[in-house]
Amino acid sequence: MTFSKNKSTNTAHDLVQKENPNFHILIYPEPLTVPKKVSKSAPPLFSLASNNDQCCPASIFKLLKAYREVGADVEAHFYSKGDHGFNMGDRSAFQTISKWPQRLADWLVDYQYFE
Repeated sequence: MTFSKNKSTNTAHDLVQKENPNFHILIYPEPLTVPKKVSKSAPPLFSLASNNDQCCPASIFKLLKAYREVGADVEAHFYSKGDHGFNMGDRSAFQTISKWPQRLADWLVDYQYFE
C-alpha cells in the first residue's frame, strides 16, 4: 500500500517513483520491492513479515538495514510464525498475527497521518 495526498490515476509503482508518497506500508514485502538505494528523505516505512514465510523475510531485513543506514524512519515487525498470505490476520490462529492491523493503526496515529 502506498498513500499520497495527491490525486492521481497513476499506478502504485508510479506513485512511489514520481509523487513522493507520504508513507509506505509493505506487508510481507517481496524482494522486488526493496529499492537499490534509500535516501534520508524516503517516506516513512511500516513493514512486517513472518520468519517461516518462504518469500519475504530477507526483504524486511534489507529494508530495515537500508532505512537505518541513512536515518530514515522505519518500523518493522517480524513474527516467528505466520507463513505468507495471512492478509489482515483473520487467517491466522496466532494472536500476534491476528493483531497486526492494530500495530499499523497505532503507527498511523503516531505519525498523525489522519488528523
